[in-house]
Amino acid sequence: MQPLKSFWRMTLYFSLASWSLGPFDLWAAGKPDVYDLAIWKFKPSVNFEQGKKAAEELNAVLKKQDGFEKRHLYFDKTQSVWIDQIKWKHLDAAKKGRDTLQKDAVKIKLEGMIDPASAQNFQSERLFEVGT
Repeated sequence: MQPLKSFWRMTLYFSLASWSLGPFDLWAAGKPDVYDLAIWKFKPSVNFEQGKKAAEELNAVLKKQDGFEKRHLYFDKTQSVWIDQIKWKHLDAAKKGRDTLQKDAVKIKLEGMIDPASAQNFQSERLFEVGT
């Protein structure tokens, strides 16, 4: 095994084994919350206001989903990149919400405006949070 691969594999094993350690463990308290993170650029034919309006229309749909907690939408002006962060109560709610959204007309319209080559999606469980 190559040294670098071995290091990362050992780091991953250690990280997985460490999840249940410590008093601030989200797993010990039940299901940890989950974040959907989507990063994309709109097609060149879509201007900023059209994109923002289409993204805002998704809010009403999200609010009806069981397990939905909140959403933050960011825009990186220098790269024209949109970053959408949706918080769910737990992984089951996130999966069900994502499945429901894939069939929704508002979501389908929004996806039709996005440049597919730029789109990235991640669904991850929060391990910890730092802040005041």
